[in-house]
Amino acid sequence: MTDLSEKLKNSGLKITPQRMEVMRYISGTLNGHFTAEDIHEELKKTEPTIPISTIYNITRALSEVGLLKAFEINGRMVFESNIETHANFYCTSCNEISDIAISSAIKESLIPHNFVVTDISLILKGVCNKCNVKEIAAEA
Repeated sequence: MTDLSEKLKNSGLKITPQRMEVMRYISGTLNGHFTAEDIHEELKKTEPTIPISTIYNITRALSEVGLLKAFEINGRMVFESNIETHANFYCTSCNEISDIAISSAIKESLIPHNFVVTDISLILKGVCNKCNVKEIAAEA
């Protein structure tokens, strides 16, 4: 059994060919951020009849069992394979999303006394360094 199928099995999800294809896509993404539409476009290359609704159902199921994290940016649901606590930085210029580590001290300062927090979703929006450098160069 492959590592991907073990992840599905251990999560309690049934191993299906479609779920395995989505898991392969997820494990192969470079920056780890994607939409259901991104997955659908890629999978249509080898499975042209796969409906987008199947991808929505799979990504929802993977999120519910903790194999993916989901968050919304500009009305679009974005998924990520990094399930560790971190912040996401969304560049409003190039639309790229980057992970930003959060220190233990910051995590602790975010949690109110006597609250039980099961997840932290922190999204920062602005202009990334690459785009900022381009803007400064264009102004000069």
